[in-house]
Amino acid sequence: MMRSAFALGLCVLSACSYKDPGLSGVDAPPGGSADAAPADARFRDAAPDTSPPADATPLVACSGECQLLASNTSIASAGNTLVLEGNFGSPTIVHFPGAGGDVAATALGTNRVSVVVPSASASGALSVTTGGATVGALSFTVGSGTLSLQSMALTTTPLRFGRFASTEVQAGSSVYVIGGFSNNGGGGYLASVDRAQVNADGSLGTFVLAGTMTTSRASNAALVIGSFLYVIGGDTNGTPHNSIERASINADGSLGAFAVIPNGTLPEGLSGAAVAIIGNSLYVIGGSTGTTTRATVQRASIDSAGNLSAFSAAPSLSAARAGVGALVTKSFLYVVGGVAPDNSVLASVERAAVHGDGTLGPFTTVLDTHLVNARELQQCFVSVGDRAYAIGGGLASVEGASVLADGTLGPFGAAGTLPDARSIPSFALVGASVFSFGGRVGTTDSAQIFRAAVMAP
Repeated sequence: MMRSAFALGLCVLSACSYKDPGLSGVDAPPGGSADAAPADARFRDAAPDTSPPADATPLVACSGECQLLASNTSIASAGNTLVLEGNFGSPTIVHFPGAGGDVAATALGTNRVSVVVPSASASGALSVTTGGATVGALSFTVGSGTLSLQSMALTTTPLRFGRFASTEVQAGSSVYVIGGFSNNGGGGYLASVDRAQVNADGSLGTFVLAGTMTTSRASNAALVIGSFLYVIGGDTNGTPHNSIERASINADGSLGAFAVIPNGTLPEGLSGAAVAIIGNSLYVIGGSTGTTTRATVQRASIDSAGNLSAFSAAPSLSAARAGVGALVTKSFLYVVGGVAPDNSVLASVERAAVHGDGTLGPFTTVLDTHLVNARELQQCFVSVGDRAYAIGGGLASVEGASVLADGTLGPFGAAGTLPDARSIPSFALVGASVFSFGGRVGTTDSAQIFRAAVMAP
């Protein structure tokens, strides 16, 4: 039996619309070619110059349909760099909400771009125009100054009942609590998905049942792709699932019926796996089969409708681990902490180079970067502006590390404490706050929700 989350057996929107740029040519004047001059040019108005400027960037279409799928963080301050994932042409112009205006992105490749957040940006929907098409949008929250995680405080809004080993994601003005396990009120392994409104002040409304998955799933992975909420793997009664199911997200935040997707089945059942969108691909990282901890990394492409291709093998981790934290930067995919095959908890960090087309290089251990304390980090690792936080993971402490301009991760250091050291809570960045959901306190499944503001100290 594995410890903590694995004793049971165990951080996106995309919509495409297309605009014809309507390029037009110049008609020839009456009675001759476009190069012919009239008999007396003094009495003719000068024709407008429709040729592009000498320094204009030529329009390059996307390879396939243009996409905007994810960003490295959903909150950033002016001067921070956002890395956008999808499928891009040239030029790519990022439309920031508010008075931020339009900013030209820097191409990192066909499937990745970076952009610096302008000083006048506001919170709202972020979209791009690329290769002649406007796509998006992603939820974006603008911060102020150097962002850091503040102290956790108990909120007045609880979960519907105590639960742990769940997953939380935000889509628009809603946050969803997905699956998990409950000894009190929930009835064991959970198929329920609850939803709360995110209020204007960043607080959460009352949670209500929003949908029911086809299968109960604890220690699942979940994310939003396009207009769908995807739930990947997880386990029931110690048996991990290889299936993936999804529900459509309606404009008001309500969910359609969940259904198992016909394509994109994992090669084997996994719980405690991490997920990341890089380029226009979904990566599933590590995890446990219930008897074996894996070093495998699986990749599936995402089409413009949010559908997944079949999975194929990507470069494997240098060490097998489950319950990891995953961080995508400008240059690397970092995999942090987790549980090893011998049930020991890890402090090590490894990384793979991320190429411009969204593919990965080989994973290697980062010798000069590691956690201060070994931690299980599934749903306990968040990216906030140019900082990454390892929160809890069975401990009452928080560690943080800076993401440097070249995409490397700096050293981890102490970054605060939690109210208690509960088992298998989950954390999510929602707007300008990080929320802690449930977990186990002793033998009690908690319904408590804690909140920490993300702001300049």
